Parts: sequence; structure tokens; C-alpha cells
Amino acid sequence: MPTDYRDTYQYLGTWAVADEKVAGSKEMHIVYASPGAAAGHRANGKFADGTRMYLAASDAGQRAKHVA
Repeated sequence: MPTDYRDTYQYLGTWAVADEKVAGSKEMHIVYASPGAAAGHRANGKFADGTRMYLAASDAGQRAKHVA
């Protein structure tokens, strides 16, 4: 994953993952896609071969974990 992904990749969205045991969220997920991926998906309904997605997941109270 490029170190400048926040500047070069397109932000797709953020969502909270509910905790099954207590009220509230247990994780936050932030998703980015390689440049041009969203426009291609809007035009064709599919992500092109070679599209890279990046998920930054953080547990409540902890630093973000990155999953490419």
C-alpha cells in the first residue's frame, strides 16, 4: 500500500461495526480505492481488474489496523 494512500486513493466511506455484547460500536472501518476505481464502477457496475481496495479498521480505544 502506498504511504500516501490518503492523498492518492479515493475515499469510499466510513462505517461503524456494532458490538454484539454491549451497546455501541466495536470498530470503525474506513475504505479507500485506487485512483479511478469509483468512476469505473459507476460506469460499468464493476470494479476493474487490478483495482486495489484499502480498509483501515480501528478498535475502540486502539490505533488503526490496516488491511490491504
